[in-house]
Amino acid sequence: MIAQLTIMETMAETRNFSAVLSAIKETPTTRAGHQEALHAVISAIAANDMEALERYFIEDVELHIHGFAPINGSWVGRSNVIAAATRNFQKLSQQDPRIETMVEQDDNIVWLLLESGYLKENGQRYELRGVIWWTFQGTQIRRIEEFISPLH
Repeated sequence: MIAQLTIMETMAETRNFSAVLSAIKETPTTRAGHQEALHAVISAIAANDMEALERYFIEDVELHIHGFAPINGSWVGRSNVIAAATRNFQKLSQQDPRIETMVEQDDNIVWLLLESGYLKENGQRYELRGVIWWTFQGTQIRRIEEFISPLH
């Protein structure tokens, strides 16, 4: 019982997104509003303020996640995407993502990243490498496509 309680106590919803936020701010941009929107979205997720995401997504936003079973899926529509994001982030703890490369072209920003953390369900550590492809419509996010591969 004590070991189980200790695991649950360490599974707090902590997210170390400081490296991601720094990378967004430090990368030169050619499109006004895109990086500001991403910075606001990541800040809201880090603060567990999922309702704040609403203003950054178009009404029929899409989210597609491939390759990491606990959060795989496809969702369409602002309320469905926010609900899925809320559920998915609630499954993870001690997230520590790092953007290795960020590329911007037209209405797209693509991240190559590494992330580590823990699955809350069982306390298992995960390490991932992935690509997140953000597509914008104006200054709002139209589509998020994530391709994730566990490293172990």
